[in-house]
Amino acid sequence: SISFIMTTAQTTTLENFIQNTIKGTARFGFTHPRTAQIVETRIVPAQDGQLYTYTYLAPGYWTVGLTFEVLP
Repeated sequence: SISFIMTTAQTTTLENFIQNTIKGTARFGFTHPRTAQIVETRIVPAQDGQLYTYTYLAPGYWTVGLTFEVLP
């Protein structure tokens, strides 16, 4: 599980990336937060099928939660 604090504009960019670039759960390169290496990952859908969650933080800011799987 991973979370990010994002602006409203950044959430729009994330939604576009998920819907149009990786088509939901396709592989993509992501910089691992501990090792700084680029790893192949995918977004794992929650049991309800959602790929991400938003939690309101402050005006114009959101906490975005996702679950990534690091692939071999």
